[in-house]
Amino acid sequence: MSQRSSRAIPGAADFGIIDLIREVNITGVPRHISPNRHSDSRTDILRDMAVYRPNEGVIAVVYDDVSDSVKVCTKLEESKPELGRLVSNLPGIAFRCKNDREWTMEVVSRGIMELTGYRPEEIIGNKELPYSDLIYTEDREMVWEQIQESFTAGDHYEMEYRIVTRSGQLKYVLERGKVVAGESGGEVFVEGFI
Repeated sequence: MSQRSSRAIPGAADFGIIDLIREVNITGVPRHISPNRHSDSRTDILRDMAVYRPNEGVIAVVYDDVSDSVKVCTKLEESKPELGRLVSNLPGIAFRCKNDREWTMEVVSRGIMELTGYRPEEIIGNKELPYSDLIYTEDREMVWEQIQESFTAGDHYEMEYRIVTRSGQLKYVLERGKVVAGESGGEVFVEGFI
């Protein structure tokens, strides 16, 4: 690559991609460079780059500054302990469960102990019993139907129903939540607060 052509792509030398540009120019095979940190006197950024040859004699370098995304993810990771502490201090139960007839809990806050007498590990994954067994028998179908209706409507739900605690006490609870698609978009979950 001549001095003239290396000046045509500003920063190519700074990013250390001149050899990569030469390779793509010769082979015509596009290359992707995973995000890596680049520092210069003005800034410290993370760049995701692609080098390709759209036409003979033309090389394109496309890059995205993904620094902001990395900062947001880092802050999110740092806030997890605070969020966990916040949820554990709330009166009641924050939860995430499968949208199945047993309401199979995946996540349930420690507030379940005060409300029901059961520990989270007894309920999560139906280890000792499913959450559905805590719902008063006469209210189970109503709970199922209301949550399914909210799912069909794509809306939040709010309902009152009865539960039976470990000691056999009957309690009224108010539940608010929403049915949401999982990360892969396939499985459906219910997330909410009781």
